[in-house]
Amino acid sequence: MAFGGKQDPLFRKAILQSPAFQALYDRSGVLETTFQNFTAQAGCGGRGLACLRQANVNDLSKASAAIIAGAPPGTFGFGPSTDGTWMRQLPTLELASGNYWKEIDFLIISHVKDEARIFVAPELNTDDKIDEYFVTVFPAQPAGNPITQAVIAQYPRTDAPGSPYTNVTERDRAFVQDSSFVCYNRPLADAYLGKTYNIQYSRGSGLHGADVSANFFNGGGLGAILDRGFPAFATSYQSYLTSFATSGDPNTNRVRTGRNPTIEWPLVKNAPGQDVLGNVLDAGERFVLFEDPLTKNSTCGFWVEAVAALTTLGGYAPPGAVVPSRLLNGTFDAVQASRNFNASAAA
Repeated sequence: MAFGGKQDPLFRKAILQSPAFQALYDRSGVLETTFQNFTAQAGCGGRGLACLRQANVNDLSKASAAIIAGAPPGTFGFGPSTDGTWMRQLPTLELASGNYWKEIDFLIISHVKDEARIFVAPELNTDDKIDEYFVTVFPAQPAGNPITQAVIAQYPRTDAPGSPYTNVTERDRAFVQDSSFVCYNRPLADAYLGKTYNIQYSRGSGLHGADVSANFFNGGGLGAILDRGFPAFATSYQSYLTSFATSGDPNTNRVRTGRNPTIEWPLVKNAPGQDVLGNVLDAGERFVLFEDPLTKNSTCGFWVEAVAALTTLGGYAPPGAVVPSRLLNGTFDAVQASRNFNASAAA
């Protein structure tokens, strides 16, 4: 998606495991404020990058820690963000508007079973605090916070009639999981239709990062002690990844025998508008195919429209690549949608 998909990425296949980030798009607002706060904390207030490049590493470290410590609960202070050039707008919107490199052969796209639990902020322990958190996460809105209100409707308060959440932790977890994790899987699968192998990692805890131990398992470690079947599982799991890396197909050189053999892993079953992805590989106690309930089009489609609306309201949409959003009720001006696109943040 670099430069609107016009630069050859110099690869034709890739493995994306738990692609995730907070939606940082407000370049002239929150991102600029964060940068100016950082420079001030580092002793470079008003002197920008030239000063930071010469700053003492201890001053930079302290400034970084101060920004992270001062970030609102549930946020991280820093993260991948749009710059208007190399990454013109949020990746989901570049995918939705067709501004991405098309000549990719195949992708493996994965998420774990429980991406968000370790990122739920314990401070967000009431519905009111979560509602306030939503406002903090999504700046650049007019009075009334229309997108925040749409998010609250999508993830209703525990005291709302018919709410699916019995406690605020589960409400926050669902929001974080969809908005910052699994709903980056679906736009990729839709953009590269017929070119993706999709997987859920559910072995053990199924928490974010749990798949790393299987990626790099080399015969020992705590995982093998706690899970006696893990060595056989990890060997088979790695065979999918290495087969894909060498041949472009995870099945060519996969482990077919042994204590935990692999199964045939087909391309994901997907079609335009299809709600649930099929033929997704679940890597758990065994390898099985299933329909993935976490990457539904109805949920992830909401997030494409939400970030499209936020980008449009902030005026950061690239000219000619404004993604429509029903959350704006069809009323927006294309010129206004791009009014801040060429405004460069000092960061």
